[in-house]
Amino acid sequence: QRFPLVHWSAAPSLPPMPTVNASLADVGVTPSMLADCADLDEEWAAIKRAYFKKVLKTHPDKGGDPAVFRKTQSAFESLRSLYDGASPGFYFASCGDQTAGAAAASVGGPAMDTPSWEFYAEAAAEAVPLYRVERAKSGRSLCKAQGSARHCGAEECIAKDELRVGWLDSESGSPRGGGPPPR
Repeated sequence: QRFPLVHWSAAPSLPPMPTVNASLADVGVTPSMLADCADLDEEWAAIKRAYFKKVLKTHPDKGGDPAVFRKTQSAFESLRSLYDGASPGFYFASCGDQTAGAAAASVGGPAMDTPSWEFYAEAAAEAVPLYRVERAKSGRSLCKAQGSARHCGAEECIAKDELRVGWLDSESGSPRGGGPPPR
């Protein structure tokens, strides 16, 4: 019996990377706030103060806009990654219009690919098949077919490299136990 092939659609494209200045602005930091800082730790303390003030105002539980809150969170995580991977002599104020990824590469840190909430929402909205056809990786998979589909004996295992159909949980996408597919 032949099973239809399932083609996965391409993932949505990521938005362009924000600059360090844009990330600083998103968390509520102005250039004048960093002008008097003597080192990176003072800059980071100023960034955290501004960030905590902004998230108190923009948090959805406090009546703020969820999109602004997510943008602030994403910007702060980008800046945190820069801070965590920073080398001696690195300053946020000197990064200017570099993208966060370019600034991270210049200090030897990881690139910041922080997808938006919308990226994840689009990915979650994609159709997921309720089954997966694959070759049995070992001879230990029990045959749990029922009714006229059952071509194996009770407690019989599916031979290694034979095709098997596994049902997936529609909510999590993880494999389910035996039995018929969910309706």
